[in-house]
Amino acid sequence: MDALAQAWFGKCFEVEFLNARGDAFQQLLGQAMNMAYPGDFVQTRPWGKLGDEKCDGYLRSQRRFFQCYAPTELRQSETLAKLHEDFAGAMPYAEEFFDVWVFAHNAPKGAVPTWLIKEIERLQKEQPNLVIELFGYEELRKLVMNLPTGDLIALFGPPITQQSMMSLGFSDLQPLLQYLGREEPARDEAPRPVPANKLSYNALGTDVEILLKAGMTKSTLVRQYLARALNKELGMRIAAAFNTEYRRLADQHIDPVEIFDRLRQFAVGPCGADVKADVASLAVLAYLFEECDIFENPEESAA
Repeated sequence: MDALAQAWFGKCFEVEFLNARGDAFQQLLGQAMNMAYPGDFVQTRPWGKLGDEKCDGYLRSQRRFFQCYAPTELRQSETLAKLHEDFAGAMPYAEEFFDVWVFAHNAPKGAVPTWLIKEIERLQKEQPNLVIELFGYEELRKLVMNLPTGDLIALFGPPITQQSMMSLGFSDLQPLLQYLGREEPARDEAPRPVPANKLSYNALGTDVEILLKAGMTKSTLVRQYLARALNKELGMRIAAAFNTEYRRLADQHIDPVEIFDRLRQFAVGPCGADVKADVASLAVLAYLFEECDIFENPEESAA
């Protein structure tokens, strides 16, 4: 797998994880575990004496018992109540079925609050014959990213590759740029220099930085296309469209990686979801990123 495809899958996983709440998180965990441990992992369904009592998944060979908790926000009182309820409900099955009890959670970026870690440690001291684990972003990401390429495609669809990026041409850009050029141009904003640290400042992460840098290798192609366009306002219209959409997303206070992916989907629009459109969307986003039309500049936040 080339580096660009790996970054694409990494971005796909992060966006999926950011949106995984409730049953969606349980489904993501179950899909990944079933692919990593085919015929061994049992997802939520009756299984022998276990039924589905306080068990969202069971890895038989490792005697690991999984319980998922994926709320919109990890609040202390609700989370600890859920932890205690599920742990107490699972304990009658411990001796016969499991040696490891896993509390799988969806804390963003794996940032587990200290109060949860302390409570896990307290439970561990009370039950020295069991292993009690937290399983979140980093653990699930490692599991997913070690899957074979075919499984990753089954989860996230075909990736962008170095070859598909190299083969991008005017004909691939045209549908996206013509679709995007419908917005009225913003006449009151002049282009500004791009700060050297703009990528790192926006906290987009390694995978998105790799994708944007790959798109930048084709941003000149976008610039050339716009320079040759009969409609000389096309570039301004596209910038206005993205500025409007970016500000709308930023006002929702969602993760920068999710903003990136929604802008990429906005670029594709009705042009069809395929690898060529995905590659073209990266080139357009990279061009606009370089032109300071989307995402934040360090000096803006200081103002």
